[in-house]
Amino acid sequence: MNTGELSGHYRGTGTWFDSAGESMDYRIDQTIGAVQDNLRISFRHDFDDGSVIDADLVLRPVAPGIYVVRSGDEDVGYGHLVKGVLRYHLRAADAVVEVSYHPGASGEIETFGSSTVNADGNYIAWCETLQRASPGS
Repeated sequence: MNTGELSGHYRGTGTWFDSAGESMDYRIDQTIGAVQDNLRISFRHDFDDGSVIDADLVLRPVAPGIYVVRSGDEDVGYGHLVKGVLRYHLRAADAVVEVSYHPGASGEIETFGSSTVNADGNYIAWCETLQRASPGS
């Protein structure tokens, strides 16, 4: 699988859980797009408590299968695409965040991730299931 095969608009749901035993569900609207040689990942997470996270990352290839992760004008981490699984890690304030995308046979993507610190100072992990959205939906 190459980056172009990941391209598309996705919607889905996720759940985060942390080391203090808290958890919350959320909804995801995400676009993955190949822009020249780069891979752009943009998403919005709408949490059940009404909070929202928007992010926009660009993965720029630096060697076969290896990417630099950029947020805005700053390099914030690295990633790789190996055997169809896209993984990256990045720095976000005091935290290190890691994410992996596992494509399924039907076009869905399972996403897994973690951060060393969340807003409450706890270790946090999450899982998401994304489905390709219908055009115009």
